[in-house]
Amino acid sequence: MVKQELSPIFRFAVISIPATILIVFPTFTDPINLPKLLALLLLTFLSLLLLIALRRYTQWRQDGSLEAKAIIALYSLIAIGMVVSGLSSNGNYVRTIFGTSGRNNGLIYFLSVITLAIILLRLVVGKLEIDYIYKILSITSIVFSIYCALQYFSLDPIKWSNPYNRVIGTLGNPNFASSALATFAVFWLYLSTQKYSQVKSRKIIALLLASSMALLSWSTQSLQGLVVLALGTVLVLYIWLREKRASKIIPYLFFLGGGLSLSFAFISFAGLGPLGLTLE
Repeated sequence: MVKQELSPIFRFAVISIPATILIVFPTFTDPINLPKLLALLLLTFLSLLLLIALRRYTQWRQDGSLEAKAIIALYSLIAIGMVVSGLSSNGNYVRTIFGTSGRNNGLIYFLSVITLAIILLRLVVGKLEIDYIYKILSITSIVFSIYCALQYFSLDPIKWSNPYNRVIGTLGNPNFASSALATFAVFWLYLSTQKYSQVKSRKIIALLLASSMALLSWSTQSLQGLVVLALGTVLVLYIWLREKRASKIIPYLFFLGGGLSLSFAFISFAGLGPLGLTLE
């Protein structure tokens, strides 16, 4: 039996997840966003270089479905639209390309993300690749959460100039940290329902990690994390029910419940309803 090996193209593309979350350089003028941008550019360049060098030895997804073509076409149109819009503007081209100070919202950042997304869509993704993604997300989430916990207990070894809540993680903002922690909590909640957690001890560990990350997200006092956590929990519940039961009524119930929940949220954000004053 030939031992399967993980494609280095896939490896470098996925490594961009922890790189754009965890990397910081306190000595930089922009210690949070600039290091992440440089890491993303490097990983995108390496992925493209390997793509060219190993194109004959790489397993490509032979998917001619309309959905796959539509997704890649959509990404391509977004990229073209961003380039045309950015270069046709009369503003500051440096800001257009690299983004505003303290924000990774420049053209070069979004084009790198789109490039990596298209590369991952074209590669064959099997159990080996899925396991690698789980491994990367697990390590990233634990490291990020430990650092956020240190910040919560005022044990942060880095002296940030931070006017916000003390829990900002490595993202420089409690809103971003809250969303990231909530996303990681949903990830561990999902793992607790999968084959990975068939062993009772693993299920307990996954649920404990999910709970800890949810509490840390709550500690940021940011509403974004609560929204991500609520939507993610509903999605995990839906997946779990669909795997357990084949009832056709389940999608309709979730569609109805989701519609009512979103309507309630929009009404609240508009300043109406029981949570209007809180969320307005």
